[in-house]
Amino acid sequence: VSAAGDNAQAAIASVSGFGQTTNEAVITLNSGPAADVIYADSASTIDPSDVQALAQSAATRLNAALQ
Repeated sequence: VSAAGDNAQAAIASVSGFGQTTNEAVITLNSGPAADVIYADSASTIDPSDVQALAQSAATRLNAALQ
């Protein structure tokens, strides 16, 4: 996700317990005094390209807020 800019980082994890599995994604971005954290969860597998697209959208929003 670093291609999104704004020091973007992400993690995708699958968490299982009590007969259930959930998939989680966390994206962080920061630029100057502004930061953004995005959490996503899904019952199905999270595609890394979806996380990349979400990071890019968040970077665009963060940059717009700084202008």
